[in-house]
Amino acid sequence: YVSGSADLSADIPLELVENQGLKIPLDPRVFTAATLEVLKSGKFDRRHARNIGGFLAGCTRLLDLDCGIGFVALRAKAANPDLQVTIHEERPSLLLLSRRIAALNFPDPAGIAWSQTTLNPEGIWSGLHKLLAQTRPEVLRLSGPLLPPDAVPESALTGIRRILVPFLDPSELAAARQKLAPALVALGFTEDMNGEPNGTLYLRRE
Repeated sequence: YVSGSADLSADIPLELVENQGLKIPLDPRVFTAATLEVLKSGKFDRRHARNIGGFLAGCTRLLDLDCGIGFVALRAKAANPDLQVTIHEERPSLLLLSRRIAALNFPDPAGIAWSQTTLNPEGIWSGLHKLLAQTRPEVLRLSGPLLPPDAVPESALTGIRRILVPFLDPSELAAARQKLAPALVALGFTEDMNGEPNGTLYLRRE
């Protein structure tokens, strides 16, 4: 949904719209025209935002990787104030907007962290492994490009009980199942079939 490498350093007055109870600034420097229309209609990432609470039930720490403005993670935090969320995004303009959205919606930002860590700086996923060790998530959500199985060895997944791979198209689900699921099943995860109707490949290790 990004319209380019936006410079958000200048504060310009922006119209606010509400999506799933969260106020979001309509920033044309970040969102494409099509995404601005979706935001105005209140339907931005609606399916995933509605369903995230069920996927996180009983868990207290979420790390959402490559998640843009972190809308779904912030929606989860709004629904469960005790949740600790880490919003990861390598593009600084999106992280900056994510911080602004949090400031608009959460008087107390405790429990929300942001990371711009480069996940794979040397080809061995050292950034990802360091981020996992720092944040110790119980739930790992892979919002961006699908990670290869070697990015998440058993040592990196200590304490992780659920892995979520949101998808928009069934072909994305098939690719995730083929690429990631066998390696994760070998580490003790099983697919919960309640995930698919709700737009997410849902792997659990309880």
